[in-house]
Amino acid sequence: MKVYPIVEGHGEVEAAPLLLRRLLAEANCHHIAVGRPIRRTQGQMRKQPDIDAAVRLALLQPECSAIVILFDGEDDCPMNRTCRQCSRLGASRRRQCALRGCCCLSGI
Repeated sequence: MKVYPIVEGHGEVEAAPLLLRRLLAEANCHHIAVGRPIRRTQGQMRKQPDIDAAVRLALLQPECSAIVILFDGEDDCPMNRTCRQCSRLGASRRRQCALRGCCCLSGI
């Protein structure tokens, strides 16, 4: 069972797995692994077709059971952007949640 992060920048490629592993350990979820992050550019993270493609790519990864999309908040409010993007994704996924720049798709 793995969670795959979709991230925006080079720094997040390194930081996201560390953060997710720490959160999973704190939640006593030692049976969940973190897959290699899928990186997209800032421009791609603003376009729904590109986000959809990244989600499809994550779903093809071995043991994918959840996807976490981390939106960078340098240029606009990450909460507003997260709500917009994840509401579009949520229509085709069983469960989703959005919290301050993070969209998590589970039950996939």
